[in-house]
Amino acid sequence: MDAKAIWAYLAFVLEKQKKFSEAIEAYGRAGDPEGAARVRENEQIVADNKEADEHNATIEVIKQRMDEIQRELDEITGGSKEPPRR
Repeated sequence: MDAKAIWAYLAFVLEKQKKFSEAIEAYGRAGDPEGAARVRENEQIVADNKEADEHNATIEVIKQRMDEIQRELDEITGGSKEPPRR
C-alpha cells in the first residue's frame, strides 16, 4: 500500500469522525481534491443543519411562551376570545 492510499484511508476515517479540517488536509496529501471538496461541502451542511436546529429550538420556545400567555389571558378574561366590553 502506498502513502497516498494510506492518506486516503485516514481522510475517510477523519471525515466520518467529523474532523473536517483534518480530513481536508489528509485528502490533499492523498492527492484527492474531489474528496477534499466533498468534505468542505459536508462541513457546510453540518453547520447549516446546526443553525437550523438552533432556530427551530428558538421557535419552539416562542410557541411555548405564546401558549402560556394565551392561558394567562384566558384566565383573566374568563376564557373568552372576545375583547372585554366596557
